[in-house]
Amino acid sequence: MSTKPGSFKWGPTSLINLSAYEFYQGDTSYGDFYGLAGHFVTYLRETHGVDRLMAFMRDAEKEGVATTFVDRFDYPLEEAESRWRADSPRSYEVGDPCRELIELSAEGFEVEQSLGCQDPESLNLSASGSFESTRGYCFDIQEPTRFEFRTDSANGEARVYSTQCWDTSSGLATGMRIASAYDVETLAGCRWKLDLTSAAAGDSIVLAVEYAE
Repeated sequence: MSTKPGSFKWGPTSLINLSAYEFYQGDTSYGDFYGLAGHFVTYLRETHGVDRLMAFMRDAEKEGVATTFVDRFDYPLEEAESRWRADSPRSYEVGDPCRELIELSAEGFEVEQSLGCQDPESLNLSASGSFESTRGYCFDIQEPTRFEFRTDSANGEARVYSTQCWDTSSGLATGMRIASAYDVETLAGCRWKLDLTSAAAGDSIVLAVEYAE
């Protein structure tokens, strides 16, 4: 998703006062709140780096958004929104960077990560009590391919979504899919990003992605 801050009528200073329900419900007359937040967070990552962004996201809940923002970025959120809107001629690709680009073998591939507070690349999603990886694993496929997603973790799952597609003729959906325990999906020819999530801290998730019959 590529968009510009000038296309949003609301801004981050308005969103921080919304409840979780109001945020995810959104307001179609003002645009997608989730997309707005994702674009602003991507802007912060591009302009200040992922380490400062993650430090802010980890501390904001316990110390407060306004105070933590100044501590981590050296100026208030209101000024950040002004800078973000002034950057409107520029578009950002919304989404986290890839941890690595995986080369597919004849069998597929396998990834493993222990999600929790001790993992610097984990984010605690306090609203749901779960954890997710902050950078995903990416892989390219050139044409529609059927895959099996398997994990033995009772608490873990993977979110798989495309970031760039070159297969425009298959008609396959390229939106996000949720894979848990055992799932089979046919993916279009795209670069796909795989993010791991877990409902339990310290859970080691092993996810196998193999070619399906």
